Amino acid sequence: MKNVGEFINEALIKAGVAPDNEYLKKILTNAELTKETIPDELVSQFNNSLITINDAKTNFDLKSHFYGAALTPVEKELKNLMLAYELPDEDINELEGIKSTYSKIPALKAKLDIAIQKKAAAEGGDKNKHAQEIVRLNAELAAATKKEQERIDQIRSDYENKMLDMHVSNHLARYNYTEALPSDVALMTAKNLFNQVSSTKKAKVKLVNDNLELVNADDESLPYMEANQVVAFKSFIDKIVADNKLLKTATPPPAAPPAAGGGGGGNKGLPANTMSILDRQAEQLKNQKTV
Repeated sequence: MKNVGEFINEALIKAGVAPDNEYLKKILTNAELTKETIPDELVSQFNNSLITINDAKTNFDLKSHFYGAALTPVEKELKNLMLAYELPDEDINELEGIKSTYSKIPALKAKLDIAIQKKAAAEGGDKNKHAQEIVRLNAELAAATKKEQERIDQIRSDYENKMLDMHVSNHLARYNYTEALPSDVALMTAKNLFNQVSSTKKAKVKLVNDNLELVNADDESLPYMEANQVVAFKSFIDKIVADNKLLKTATPPPAAPPAAGGGGGGNKGLPANTMSILDRQAEQLKNQKTV
């Protein structure tokens, strides 16, 4: 929790007041303001609600709102073009499946080019049989080009995913894990927890210039943020590993006493928090290969 002085100081700095402002110094040295603390949930609510101009530039909700307001009329005109040129339902459904308006425009142009050629060939009668053949060949060429591009994109995506996985695994391998778990199990556990938490929080890791960075899973052009603050990949994954008690401690906890009657299982003496981790991973380890 923060005391009132710290809270006011951070709020004014976020609002643009210089850190060396004399009033801020006075606040931080006011003993009375240090006596009262503000609950973390109120601080979090304040940070989530107060957005500076710089915060707004990377805020997903604001971007979605204004992009939607600007591009909705464009989307309407694109749909009008599809209908005006009587594109088949199959083509319309394919175009409407493209989420990005910017990507939809060149795709629509390609469809319209073929539609215009077909219409010209149909209106020319027999004398335009060659034009009809050209239309057919152009359609086949467009389909073949699309298929080849998809194959190339898939190869590139597979390679990038392998490189990304390697970098994440290398980063996780640097931690000094608890000796209560085999090293490969600890590494696998950390990786599984990272994947689960990042998915839940809609954070996505990307490789940028050989560095791991977190972005917004819903809009990869935006950084991943919590409480209007950009979160670094290392800080994010450090917290996951620490919160789940996967790190080696300076002084290991004492072993639990044996159960009454002398019965001892294979997990005798392991800390309770380690057992909870093992329990969560037991089912995953049955069908998953070691990282």
